[in-house]
Amino acid sequence: MHLMLEEIESEPAIIENYKSKEFEGLDDILRSLERSTMAYTIGNGTSYHAALYSSILLNRKGRNCLPVISSETENWLNTNKPKSSSIVFSQSGNSVDALNAAEELKRMGSMIIGVTNNRNSKLGKIANLMLYTDVGSEQSVVATKSHLAQLMVALKISIHENNGEFQKILEEAKRNAEAIIGRKSAIQELADSTTANTVFLGSGLLYPIALESSLKLMEASNSISYAFSVRDFLHGPRQLLDRNWSVFMLSTDRKIFQELDPYAKRVVDLNEFLEEEFGVNSESEVVRSIQLLLFGQLMSYYTSLSRNLNPDRPSKLTKVVE
Repeated sequence: MHLMLEEIESEPAIIENYKSKEFEGLDDILRSLERSTMAYTIGNGTSYHAALYSSILLNRKGRNCLPVISSETENWLNTNKPKSSSIVFSQSGNSVDALNAAEELKRMGSMIIGVTNNRNSKLGKIANLMLYTDVGSEQSVVATKSHLAQLMVALKISIHENNGEFQKILEEAKRNAEAIIGRKSAIQELADSTTANTVFLGSGLLYPIALESSLKLMEASNSISYAFSVRDFLHGPRQLLDRNWSVFMLSTDRKIFQELDPYAKRVVDLNEFLEEEFGVNSESEVVRSIQLLLFGQLMSYYTSLSRNLNPDRPSKLTKVVE
């Protein structure tokens, strides 16, 4: 079995562990956010998708929050930032871009909050406060379980005052993840029949999941893939569509589904697909985001296999984790 698949299959257990996880330092982090007039969430690649996810949750809770690509921090935020907090997401805690962003924001006067899977990281030496995802070493180059854990941390920060809601979300997410993994061959069948070119469409919390699903597909299978917010795709990019493209809709919009269907080889309503194939559905947007993340990871894995590639070792990528 490939390491990537092993790590995806470990995700229900990770969700279960998060139900009882001790979030050391969380109270200090919450106080820092309370005192701040502005928050920034920072990351690159997969970690930027976690930063974007976190910013949506925080903004919905009434906090002013801006997601920033870590490598663009100096270009976007080249002013003093007193009374601000910056949550820096980095799976390894040793990414050069994340470290540079943390140092620059700290120089600007922002309180640095690091989120990483590595308790001995360089980020831990720069940050004022830390939260650790604690999901164990991730061996596959393509990040899966560590990203899920980043989303768990982002969720905990945003609904810290309601542990009952946190527990309820995680229980449903775990149950649905187990159902998907139990019949993952249905995703393999879809991957085997999908076109080489794909588009993922999402809105709200499902937009960063669309971005992550597209990135995973590019990383693991050398696919041409894009992600857009649902309605933004109508403003020009749909011109790309022809019979060589498949569209995966994370956010259900029947009108747009019907509008795009004549142009692509296949348009898939993923919430409908998950309900029909696995019997999973949820009224919770957070739960839907987690089960759709799992779909995107498995889709990427099986697409890689269908192209006779090694999903654990993409030819042009390396892992930062030490």
